[in-house]
Amino acid sequence: MKKLILAISMLLLSVSAYTADNCYGTENMRTCTDYNTGNTYTVNKFGNNTQVNGYNSRTGSNWSQNTQTYGNQSYTTGRDKDGNSWRHNTNQIGNTQYYNGSDSQGNHYNGNCNPYTGCYTNGKKQ
Repeated sequence: MKKLILAISMLLLSVSAYTADNCYGTENMRTCTDYNTGNTYTVNKFGNNTQVNGYNSRTGSNWSQNTQTYGNQSYTTGRDKDGNSWRHNTNQIGNTQYYNGSDSQGNHYNGNCNPYTGCYTNGKKQ
């Protein structure tokens, strides 16, 4: 479960971390390439909706995710390279972020993170 949350976090961070050398287009509609991994993906933002579609030129695999944000809440659904669906929902209340979802193998999880007690997933400290 920790790996899933870390993977989602890394994916969301990597979408915004690329420099202009790796991406072209506007902030709301761009295509990015990671030459180290072979991944190319498009990011399209329309209001509170962000759609990411990816392709790996080395493996021929595709993946996608769609995030809708309403205030302090985000709802993300996606498909991994094998076509399996997953979801991840977050709700920020004060200093605490609550989350729940299911990974691409159908395993359900929930938890929370805050700066004082750390992170817990399914009742276990991470």
